[in-house]
Amino acid sequence: MNDDQFQTLTRLSAVASVYGASWVVANTVLPGWTHGLVATLLAVAPVVLILGIASSLGFELSGGQCRAATTDGSRCSRSRPPNRDCCWQHRELHDVTLHPEGIDEKTRAAEDDLVVR
Repeated sequence: MNDDQFQTLTRLSAVASVYGASWVVANTVLPGWTHGLVATLLAVAPVVLILGIASSLGFELSGGQCRAATTDGSRCSRSRPPNRDCCWQHRELHDVTLHPEGIDEKTRAAEDDLVVR
């Protein structure tokens, strides 16, 4: 599953869980004081479950600093999206050199994933 498929799955599960929660609350015999609690649990649980599965599979749930080196040799200061190495500008270039700090950061993250699993 790639990053785009994961984002689509997360969005669809959020929408489906909200509609499902509203249907359950509207069509079941529950005391009135439980409607908000049940709706919240039914809406939040699937999204939390998908995020937990994604995290355990090694998906980056947040981005970080771009790992590319600039023309003067320093590290790019822009942010990058999750599961990507470079910011929007460096992704469009054909020949990108990664900064040594960015390579070390990526290596440490990969080693941490191996240790945890």
